[in-house]
Amino acid sequence: MKEEEILRERLKKGKISFEEFLLYLHHSREHKDQEFLVIKLKMKRSVLSTIKLPTKEKDKLPQLLSLLLETAGYGFPPESLCSESVPSKMELLVDGEGTKIIVEIDI
Repeated sequence: MKEEEILRERLKKGKISFEEFLLYLHHSREHKDQEFLVIKLKMKRSVLSTIKLPTKEKDKLPQLLSLLLETAGYGFPPESLCSESVPSKMELLVDGEGTKIIVEIDI
């Protein structure tokens, strides 16, 4: 399903407002010819966060990952989150109990 169709469905179901719909639609049309990295943070079977980052801004990836992990309650310095290869999959041990967060990066 195209991104525009997904937005229309979310609008119909009341999951987003009309203003959000217009903003998302404008953003998707503005960047439709760009390639993006898709970054997913997972814990067990749950997806904590999914973000699209333009490939030309790949150098900001460690800072973005650090910020995402910080908002989830875990502190990792950006230097420890460097990944040069795409696609990639990293497993991060986040506490002494063996809890892992999986970071998947794909185009």
